[in-house]
Amino acid sequence: MSTTGTWAERDRAVVQHPWLDADATERAVIVRGAGATVWDSDGRAFLDAESAAWLTHVGHGRAELAQAARRQAEQLGHISTDGVLTSRPAIELAERLLAKAPPNMARVRFANCGSEADDDAFRFVRLHHARRGEPDRTWILSLEGCFHGRCYSGAALQGFTSDMGLGPMLPQVRQVIAPLPQNTARFGGADPTEYCVEALRRTIDELGAQNIAALFAEPVMAGPGMVELPADYWPRVSEVLRANGILLVFDEVVTAFGRCGDWFAANLYGVEPDIIVVAKGIASGYAPLGALLLSAEVATALTGAEGGGSYGGHAVACAVANANLDVIEAEGLVRRSAELGRRMKERLAAELASVPVVDHVSGCGMMLGVHLTADLVSGAEPAIAEEAIDSVLRDDYGVLAMCYHGSVNLVPPLVLTDDEADRLVAAVVATVRRIGPDGSLAPLDGAR
Repeated sequence: MSTTGTWAERDRAVVQHPWLDADATERAVIVRGAGATVWDSDGRAFLDAESAAWLTHVGHGRAELAQAARRQAEQLGHISTDGVLTSRPAIELAERLLAKAPPNMARVRFANCGSEADDDAFRFVRLHHARRGEPDRTWILSLEGCFHGRCYSGAALQGFTSDMGLGPMLPQVRQVIAPLPQNTARFGGADPTEYCVEALRRTIDELGAQNIAALFAEPVMAGPGMVELPADYWPRVSEVLRANGILLVFDEVVTAFGRCGDWFAANLYGVEPDIIVVAKGIASGYAPLGALLLSAEVATALTGAEGGGSYGGHAVACAVANANLDVIEAEGLVRRSAELGRRMKERLAAELASVPVVDHVSGCGMMLGVHLTADLVSGAEPAIAEEAIDSVLRDDYGVLAMCYHGSVNLVPPLVLTDDEADRLVAAVVATVRRIGPDGSLAPLDGAR
């Protein structure tokens, strides 16, 4: 295999990018970053409104995290936490996670990433009930529009089948309707929370509460475009589940560590899930790491159960995560996320209110979605080419963001400055205003 040519040429020869068509030739080789900005090998600067993959909470180029990794690696790279052995960074991190989580959380299990942690949770909810004498509780519920990672079970929870190579969905997985703005027409004029809670009750009655293990959910739904659900939804759902002995699993891979404007979205809604799954912002992408926070009851039932893998509780990753939490705390990034995110959301909503192709702006904290109108994004082939929106933002405005399922998603680092926030909002507004009635984007000099 040749190792000559430009880095872009070498990439095209050897790396398969999961979301790129085989004939896609464009590459941007990112070589460095600082704060919310990254630069490619041609010297072009981009405002990173994706936070790499929704995870670089403290921004790029943080020397504190690199130094923490080096110090720990020089002392102890890793020791498995599967048995009696452990490490100081893992203990410290577990203590800090529990201190910020809802009060019912009692133990932490480590994993390598969010997808793997979700997969562990999928197994553990069934094991929990089996060990407590209810082996028939095997059905697992999830919300329509959810995202729970890229393992087999996560894909099943999302309802993916043939397009993910699954064939038929995993047995005993059922999706229930969520109070999303996209679902308004299905509510028939009823209150969204009331309609969806009643739909959940009907599903429980149909399957039998004694047969259901858990409900998996993103408390703020990133998959459908950063949607904050009604304030009364999760307290009411939690009450229904608890009355029926069904566990609640909050997938906070995206929302935790300040992304939603609080340390955990569970705190925003005042609910106490049985399991909380985290990853992404736990180490801001400087090291791969995931974790499951367990209630005392669940932790007791899972005592001795295998899991975690070879790298579970990785000492360097945990040290980096501790340094990452230090930065978030010292710089007040949780509060910053809530306040700046609210201002950005209000400005986007105001400036796009009269734009025909915009339906609404959603989100909380530094996770926002600009939703395009249903008639333009419905069907298998959206009238608007989402890749074109991504390209315009990147090439014309120097902004990295992703339009996905009809929503322009903005998930910048929590260290975003006021000036950068203004630039980001201006770029999105200008791009969306260039979308014509037929879904095409006007050239830059023809922007309205």
